[in-house]
Amino acid sequence: MTPRIDAVVDTHLARLDAEARRAFVADLWGARGFETSVDDTVVAASRGADSLVVYPLPPHRLGRPARPDRPVDVVVAFDAVPSWTASDDVRVVTPAGLREMLRHALDPADAAAVCQRHLGAPPEALDPPLPLRVRDAVTALSGVEESVGVTTVVALLAVVVLVVAASGALFADEADPMLGAESVGSGTSGAVVTADPTRTPSSTPTPMPTPTPESDDPPVGSLDTVPGVGPDGVTNLTALAVAHDRRLGTNYTLWTDRYRPRDGVPGAPRTQRDTDMAVEGDRYLVEETFETGDERRLARVVYFDGTDWYVDERGTETASVRWVDGDAGDVAPNPHRLRRSLVTRFLATPTTDVTERVYVGRDTRYRLEGAGRPPSFPDHVYNYSFVAIVGEHGLVHEAAVEFTVVTVEGSYRLRFEWTYGALGETTVAEPAWLHLAHPPSETTETRNRTATAAS
Repeated sequence: MTPRIDAVVDTHLARLDAEARRAFVADLWGARGFETSVDDTVVAASRGADSLVVYPLPPHRLGRPARPDRPVDVVVAFDAVPSWTASDDVRVVTPAGLREMLRHALDPADAAAVCQRHLGAPPEALDPPLPLRVRDAVTALSGVEESVGVTTVVALLAVVVLVVAASGALFADEADPMLGAESVGSGTSGAVVTADPTRTPSSTPTPMPTPTPESDDPPVGSLDTVPGVGPDGVTNLTALAVAHDRRLGTNYTLWTDRYRPRDGVPGAPRTQRDTDMAVEGDRYLVEETFETGDERRLARVVYFDGTDWYVDERGTETASVRWVDGDAGDVAPNPHRLRRSLVTRFLATPTTDVTERVYVGRDTRYRLEGAGRPPSFPDHVYNYSFVAIVGEHGLVHEAAVEFTVVTVEGSYRLRFEWTYGALGETTVAEPAWLHLAHPPSETTETRNRTATAAS
């Protein structure tokens, strides 16, 4: 593998969810001659008299990586190595170690087969991440400056970025069309959630074979089981939203990410807003984190107990914990209100198409693409496109939106992503600071409500 292929493999490995990571580890050790089995969160591997308990680290978007609940011999890190491994007597396999196994511990055909099964293609055929594609395009333009001039090179580079963006690698969201709504009694926007840290938002799908020469379309099938979607795209967006709502159930986690220049100012440092929402029945917990460069800070935590909101503001120098009366309004974002609106707002493009069928484990899903500005977006939004992964019964597992925002100061690309996961498994616990945000006494509260009703 070349350094470039190594970077591509690392990106695809990091995208695997917890279940997919265990399956990959079991297959990788199996290809090395071990008998393997998946036992809850670990992989048991044995070869002759040797036996190992291998712990594939789950993704840790919602907190520090979970420690194993039993003694283990090997910890497999698909991205960052947690500090607690230094104090435990375990062997740690890093992403570089996984690549070394694929390169030297397996026959090339076996290594290619393992990657095909779990990453979607052999290492040499994996799609590179966006930064590598942009770098390749820039490299291809090297030397052009002398012959065509700097202005032409700048224009060509702009075309490169827009073409890569149009391919679906970038996704956008306008100045918080969803998350930035003003919340009642709140001085900051957005909020986030805490869920099981062993859960992850997404996995790497396995695509269907490329189209045959006899047909320009991939073999997506009839999509008879997907409400509101046919082989040529969306036929009834409301039906799809209703089916998505129904399949979500009552317990789930919603992860969202928004990428844009800080404060929406063209040319400003790129900022990521990471909003995580864990839902258990009527209750939910939201956590919002901002990341700019190497700086990452938790901005706000919101807890909804089914009736009222409890808000812990982290964006100010002094802590601010407060109670918001459920009868007085709403605190955004509210995952209950997003169950259908994410679909009906962001996927309402003038044109849509189902471009391929993909497999995630045993599930069949479909890649849905759309282009054109949806009706609810303002006129200063251009070059709008989305890519969504839809389950065979209508659940929109994940989606990525991207568009250009034009302002008086210039323009910028904005990307917005969402992913649903941990369906039926998410739990929500009351925050430890809840007692600091007690509502008024029942007597005062009742008296105030009675006086308001009388007036």
